[in-house]
Amino acid sequence: MPRDQLIAEYKNLLSERGLSLCNTDEDRWVEILSCTEEVKHAKATDVPAHDENWLRAAARELVRYGGIWNFRIQNLVPGVILATERCLAELNIEEKMNLRVPSADDLFVGEFPTDHFNAVAKRATSDPGYLILINSGLCELLAVICQMISIAQPPGNPDCLQPACVTAGARSIIGLARKYQTRSSFVAVPGGWTSSKMRPFDHVISDWMHISMLAFVISHELSHIILRHGDPSAQPVPWGGPAILSLPSKKWREELSADALAILILQFWCAHSFEIGRVPSLPQNILVTYLLFAPVFFFDCENLLKSALGCSQETRSTSEHPTATMRQRFLLDQLRCFTPEHRIFVQAARSYRLFFRRIRTTINQMWKDGSISQVETRCGDVDDAKIYMSKLLSEYPT
Repeated sequence: MPRDQLIAEYKNLLSERGLSLCNTDEDRWVEILSCTEEVKHAKATDVPAHDENWLRAAARELVRYGGIWNFRIQNLVPGVILATERCLAELNIEEKMNLRVPSADDLFVGEFPTDHFNAVAKRATSDPGYLILINSGLCELLAVICQMISIAQPPGNPDCLQPACVTAGARSIIGLARKYQTRSSFVAVPGGWTSSKMRPFDHVISDWMHISMLAFVISHELSHIILRHGDPSAQPVPWGGPAILSLPSKKWREELSADALAILILQFWCAHSFEIGRVPSLPQNILVTYLLFAPVFFFDCENLLKSALGCSQETRSTSEHPTATMRQRFLLDQLRCFTPEHRIFVQAARSYRLFFRRIRTTINQMWKDGSISQVETRCGDVDDAKIYMSKLLSEYPT
C-alpha cells in the first residue's frame, strides 16, 4: 500500500477528532521547536542543540504528518521491524509456523489520542496497510516517571525514598492523567523534571528504560497484527503457554499472547541495538536486566495513571483488557523461563516498585482528603505550548 495513502488516512483520523494541529504552519512549528530546544538545553547543558536546518526539517515533518509526531518513536520503528523479522525467522523454523511482519511501506506508526492507555493497531481502509496509533502522551508520561524515579533514589540507599519526591511525583502524575482525559495534544510540550538533579548513571538508565518501554509498545501492537488479532477474515494464531491459551476471554488471550510475543521481539531489538552500537556505555548484563524490567515497569505506569484518574480496582478488572497486575504476572512467569538473570532483575526492580506503591498511596490519600482538586492540570494545547515553555524557561537561571 502506498505510504502516502496511510498518511492521508492518519490525518483524516486526526481531523475526525477535531485536532487543529494541521492548521499550524511550518514557521510556527519552527518557533515552537526552537523554544523546546531552549528548554531542553536549560535542563541539561550537556545535551547538544539542534541547528536551524534540523528544526526546519522537523517542522516540515510535523506539517506533513498532521502535527502529532514523536521523533523518538519514529527512530525506534525501523529497528523494531528488523528485530521482529529476525525473531519470526527463528520462530518459523523452530515452531514450523509461517508468521510474517508487514513491510515498512504497509505500516504507519503515529501518535493519536487513543482511548486506551498505550496504543492500538488497526487495519487501514485499503489492504494490506496497517496503522499503529500510540497514545499521544505516552512518551512524555513514561519520560517523566523514569526521571522521577531516578531522582527519588538517594545514592547508596535506594529503599530510602525521599518523601518530597513521592509527593511531587503524585502531583505530576495527576496533572498528566488529566491531560490524558482531555485528549489534548502532548506535542512539543516538554516534561517538567530536570535531569540536572539526576546522577549520570540514573540519567542513562532512565533514558534506556524509556526507549525500551516504547519499543515494547510498538512490538506489542506489531504482535497483534502478526497473530491476526481483530481481523474477522482470518483465524487468529494461538500463541503463548497453556496458562494463556486456557483463559476463557478471547480478548484477554489476545492481549497476553501479544505481550508474550512482544517480549521475545524486545530481546531481538536489544541484540540489534548492541550490533549497531546504539546502546548506553554500560555493562551488557545491566542493560539487559533493565530492558527485561521495562515491560513490567510499563504496567506499573498504567496502574499509576488509573489511580490518578480515580479508577477503582473493580473498574480495572472489568475492562476488555486484563488488569495491568495480571499482565505483569504473566510476563514475570515468562521471564523465569528464559533468563538466568531473573533474580538480579527482581532485585533491581525493588526500589522502583516501592516508589510506585508510595506514589499510589499518596494519590489515593489525596482523593480521600479532597486535595487532589488543587493539583494543576498540565497544559497540552498547541496554542499554549510556547507560553508553557516560556514559563519553564523563566524557572532556570540564565
